[in-house]
Amino acid sequence: MTVNESASVSFFCNASSYPPFEHLVPHISWIKLGDSSKVFPSGQRLVLQNVSRHDKGTYVCEAKNGLGLPDIAAAVLNVLREYTNLFHTGLTSKTDHT
Repeated sequence: MTVNESASVSFFCNASSYPPFEHLVPHISWIKLGDSSKVFPSGQRLVLQNVSRHDKGTYVCEAKNGLGLPDIAAAVLNVLREYTNLFHTGLTSKTDHT
C-alpha cells in the first residue's frame, strides 16, 4: 500500500479456526518488522493515523488459537514524502578580513 504523508491507513487481518476447533477464537497481534519498540493493540484491524516516512515498512499480523503454529500475513506500507522548497535565493556570505 502506498499513501501520502499525514494520511491514515488501515490493515485488516482475518483469521478463523478450522473444525473441530472452530470454537477457538484466534488472538491476533501486530508487529512492524525491524522495529520492536512499537507496540500495537491486538485485534483484526491495525489503524495508523497521520503516517510519516518513519512508518514505512512491513507490518505483520500473527494469529494464534493455542493449537499448532500461528498463521502470519504481511503487508508493506510505502509513504510518499511531502517535500518543502529547499531552494534559497539571494543568500550571500561575507567574511570580514580586517
